[in-house]
Amino acid sequence: MNRTWVNIKASRFYYLGYRDEVAWWEAVPKLRALLLNGIAVFVPSTGLQATLAAIVLVVYHWLHEQVQPFAARQHNRLETSASAAGLFTLLVCVVLWIWAGERFQPN
Repeated sequence: MNRTWVNIKASRFYYLGYRDEVAWWEAVPKLRALLLNGIAVFVPSTGLQATLAAIVLVVYHWLHEQVQPFAARQHNRLETSASAAGLFTLLVCVVLWIWAGERFQPN
């Protein structure tokens, strides 16, 4: 058996749920996770972290809506819901961070 075919067959779990034309999509959520972790580790300002994270999440959400990479429609809906939940959670955290900062400011 061809060695390349064995490698493709062994790694098919990465792209099995995606449509054939977007089998590469698995790299996009990994890049999103890498960017979000990099922002959390290397950006010192909380406000800047939240802003950059929001940009990454909005771009990812938009890309997912445009590409709809999953073969099953319910998987696309689930990923859209999860992405929206992440954006909502970030928004709530930013609001609470602002509220706590105003509330506990020294006079």
